[in-house]
Amino acid sequence: MKKIETSQKQNADVMQNNANKFNKKKTVIIIGMIIILLTVLISFWYVYEKNINQWDVKEKQIAIEYGEIYEPSISDLVDTNKYSDVTSENTQIDIEASKDGDAAYYSVGKSNIKITHTSEYKLFGLKLFSVKDTKNIPFTISDTTAPVFSNDNGVNPKEVSFIKDCKEDITNKYQATDLANVKITFDDKDVDYSKVGEYTANVFAKDANDNVSYMEVKVIITEPTIDFNVSVLSLNIGDEYTIEAKVEGKDKEIEWSSSDESIVKVDNGKVTAIKAGKDTIKARANGVEKTCDVTVKEKAAQQQTQKNSTNKNSLSSSTNVAQSKSNTASASSNSNSSAKNNKENHCTNNNNHSIKCGNMGRWFNSKDEVDAYWDKVDISYFEQYQNGIITFEEYHKKSPYGYECWSCSYCGKWTGNFKYN
Repeated sequence: MKKIETSQKQNADVMQNNANKFNKKKTVIIIGMIIILLTVLISFWYVYEKNINQWDVKEKQIAIEYGEIYEPSISDLVDTNKYSDVTSENTQIDIEASKDGDAAYYSVGKSNIKITHTSEYKLFGLKLFSVKDTKNIPFTISDTTAPVFSNDNGVNPKEVSFIKDCKEDITNKYQATDLANVKITFDDKDVDYSKVGEYTANVFAKDANDNVSYMEVKVIITEPTIDFNVSVLSLNIGDEYTIEAKVEGKDKEIEWSSSDESIVKVDNGKVTAIKAGKDTIKARANGVEKTCDVTVKEKAAQQQTQKNSTNKNSLSSSTNVAQSKSNTASASSNSNSSAKNNKENHCTNNNNHSIKCGNMGRWFNSKDEVDAYWDKVDISYFEQYQNGIITFEEYHKKSPYGYECWSCSYCGKWTGNFKYN
């Protein structure tokens, strides 16, 4: 019995020892497998890290001009032939610069272009993890382009004029194109506005980024001027007319004068005809003068009165002539028939009118023809004066300022005398 118990105990010890040995082997196997797995993972990680750290960008920095539209692709920034793992599917480009409002181009300044490449690690086709790698490229947008002057729409004249002592702002006449805001300035430090002549100035265009362009401008300083709406006037006695004067100069006040106030008076441009004759109205401002030649004629009513008075004398004279002829003729002839015969005898050859021909030197069919002839003569002399053929003094002397007229009591034709100064 005792021998059997000893044998069982020995068997139990053997089994226990076997179990302990198995457990130890199991632990060693598990630890070994873990070590192998870690070794594999570390090896793959090492290889992966080595690979993803090899890709790089083409340029270490990128600079563009303001206004340039810049939309780079992956191949523009990375050599995809060399780093084939970097593709548009696994790589993202972010430009950190801002744009000018809705413009397609970037604002002036400095920023970065961020390139993020994502790599995936797989084991036996299964994705284990992914890693992102980011590289930054310094990105600079510079404005080095100066504003540009153009000659479109009549702007940017190369020659400008000012009236003496009248400086004004002309920057609104100039324009320059640029993406940035532009300020126009006029440099006229060499211009003497108090002296007539030609000078040189410069117009500058400066944008918001301090780029400057300029153009040379000729500046002409001219004398002040006075302009009238009329250069000559023809008035009847008692007429009034206001001359419209425009002054280009520093002082707008005009000093008016008449060369002969007995013929014409002037008050602040208002001309009053006093008596028949010729006169010169003068306006003065800013040291310059402007003149207007005025001819004053007698009114038609006055001429008609002269005509009637002359006609009465002519009629009386013709009556006496008729009576004289009647007395020498047949006693049986009456005065009416004698006047009729005398009318036919006296006026047929244009030399035997009842009165002599005036200094006009001709006879007219009506008083209107006399008036038209006077206008024609006056206009003829005035045109000679305007064309420089005669002086104003000659025009003043030769051109009649009025006339008197009368008609023949026989035939009714008209003649007259011109009146001169």
